[in-house]
Amino acid sequence: MFNPIAASGLGVVYTSYKKIPCPIPAGTNIALYIRSGSGQYYIGITAINHRYAISKYELAEGTGAYTTYSRNSNNFIEFSPGRSIVTPLNVRLTSINGDVVTIPINTITSNAVVTSNAQFPLSVSSSISCNYVQDSNVYSDALNSGLSAQDKKVAQDWYTSNWSLASFTLSSTTSPRSGTNCIQAQFTSYGGIQLLTGVGIPLTYYTGVTFWIRADSAASQLIVFSALSESGAEPLQMQIDVTTSWVMKTFTFPASLGNVIKLKWQSNIAGNTPNVYLDDINLVPATTTPTTSGPATTSAPATTKSPSTTAAPGPGTTKAPTTSGPGTTASPGATTKSPATTTAAPVTPSPPGPAPVPASTQAPTTVTLIPTTTQNSTLNAATIHGMSFIALFFIVLVFLN
Repeated sequence: MFNPIAASGLGVVYTSYKKIPCPIPAGTNIALYIRSGSGQYYIGITAINHRYAISKYELAEGTGAYTTYSRNSNNFIEFSPGRSIVTPLNVRLTSINGDVVTIPINTITSNAVVTSNAQFPLSVSSSISCNYVQDSNVYSDALNSGLSAQDKKVAQDWYTSNWSLASFTLSSTTSPRSGTNCIQAQFTSYGGIQLLTGVGIPLTYYTGVTFWIRADSAASQLIVFSALSESGAEPLQMQIDVTTSWVMKTFTFPASLGNVIKLKWQSNIAGNTPNVYLDDINLVPATTTPTTSGPATTSAPATTKSPSTTAAPGPGTTKAPTTSGPGTTASPGATTKSPATTTAAPVTPSPPGPAPVPASTQAPTTVTLIPTTTQNSTLNAATIHGMSFIALFFIVLVFLN
């Protein structure tokens, strides 16, 4: 039965489900089955052919008030008033969606079926998540805990497992970072604090943890932090320098870790440490980046700006819009003008009105310019040829005379 959901041997599997209607044949209505042995003084009833599960059975004799009855281990409700049952005996059924159907039993007949003219309506059911690690908070004023030992096997919870501590409390009121409490501990001889959850944290849901730490006196590499998997693997550690001010630390779970089940802070020295304080411990969701106020040891990555786009040309501009930035190719048809004034093909100016369409949506305008040097060369050649012809004409006249 487990194999269609996931491979065997995985233990707790994070999934979701939703309730769907039973495949009742079209036109089939809810009915009541009256148990064998029912009669004037006793009746056993169970509903059949209902589209959704029933959350409540109620009975009322004649015009009397309704009373709720619980089903026995055989899925029947039983009614035995110690006298003759008054009919009609009205049976009111409420579905898990809150819909109600009432069926009257006019005659009590043993081992019989009483049909109705109603059925629970179809309803859209939302998916129900079975993600047992649903809350990113581990500690804020108190551990996110309170479940029983049995519940810890199937639900998210946090509890402690410590060793070699001179003092420890989850509710210190000595200058917490936020709220009213923080964790306080004094470590001795490589002592440690462990926060454990009853079910491993899958890396598909959370990628790391953030926490705030300070101490009564500053010390270099005083604490070693690590996260452990369900198998006890501890592939990565982080050395922590503590100061007298609250500082946020970020630890990213290594991909090789698998499901995380322990968060551990351990002293890195043989002697006693100063009092160390922890507060606001939170898992980092896989889809978001934690935001914090105050000093943090891990800087947020710098944002890379997208290449900017030049403003759209104004009315009457003859250059095609271009986009600036590395690797950008000029728009087709754009021509670089020479320094001299040019004679361009006529362009009709845009009439007054709304601002031009932004360059990202405006179609490029291609304008063909006649090179200035070509125009001047053509004009100068014609002039020189004409003047030469006139001079030659006058020379011939003078010669003939």
